[in-house]
Amino acid sequence: MSAAASQNGIPLQARKGRDLQKYEAGHRLVAGCIPIRYVQRDGGQHVEILMITSKSSDLLVLPKGGWEVDETLEAAAARETMEEAGVTGDLKGPKRGPFSFTTKRKSLCKAYLYIMKVNEELSEWPERHERKRSWYSIDDAVKLCKWDWMKDALCTLKEEELAAKGVELVG
Repeated sequence: MSAAASQNGIPLQARKGRDLQKYEAGHRLVAGCIPIRYVQRDGGQHVEILMITSKSSDLLVLPKGGWEVDETLEAAAARETMEEAGVTGDLKGPKRGPFSFTTKRKSLCKAYLYIMKVNEELSEWPERHERKRSWYSIDDAVKLCKWDWMKDALCTLKEEELAAKGVELVG
């Protein structure tokens, strides 16, 4: 890749193809992030989630993609989040997952997600012409998210945020 194809050392081209994909027991392994930021609103601190449009529609998803054999899970999650959502940041806490799902093509996948505290929103990133990105409250992100397995991950994050504030959920 040429020097012209990067911004501050960040590649402006996404990895493509499945030649380097990791598999486990017939499942394609997937890595991604729940990108977050904290904002002050209504006299308190609230978490917001960065959601992106899927390539095939305007439905909202979290950034994720294939974990490749030449990288760690953490590196794959950060790479996919930068490629798809155009953000960089710090991965927080343990990985979430695995979340099992089946693709449109009936492939089995196992996904792992990290929380990413966003430090920078890039003006240029590999999939900027294919996706839109927007910040949402956790509740709105859950309502608007396309995939149930991602909604489950967001609901777990919401419970953790409420517990950290000392709010108990009544079932």
